[in-house]
Amino acid sequence: MTRATMSTATARAACGRCPWTATTANALAIAALHHDRTGHPVHVDLHRRVTYGDSAADAPGQESLTAQLEEAA
Repeated sequence: MTRATMSTATARAACGRCPWTATTANALAIAALHHDRTGHPVHVDLHRRVTYGDSAADAPGQESLTAQLEEAA
């Protein structure tokens, strides 16, 4: 069986003590380095999206799962 699959991942990092931020593909690694170098607390928000089939979120009458999750937050 074959199916169309699309996967994306994004990361956003921010320091809890200074204005440092990172939104690059390797934000996890850069955040760890910032913590190691400064000792500052750093948090990273990760978002992973996997779509099976042809963009189910665009089907008539279907709301995007991302929109549903954002409303619930």
